Amino acid sequence: MKIKARQKASAARRALAEGATRIEPHARVALISQSAYFRSAHRGFESGHEVDDWLAAESEIDAAVARGELSPLGG
Repeated sequence: MKIKARQKASAARRALAEGATRIEPHARVALISQSAYFRSAHRGFESGHEVDDWLAAESEIDAAVARGELSPLGG
């Protein structure tokens, strides 16, 4: 994973921990990227599952948005 994506995901998690409920779109993508990475790592980085990992991670983050835990809008 690129360092910038990891830093954006960390910043988004810190903001959420501090009570923020809204994140920037690039932070959403960073959280999805981080989740997909950990899914792949859990499986031992077996190739051929990259799209499935991304879609599952995207679904996970978007579900959190739908529950009001995250918002893809800035502000």
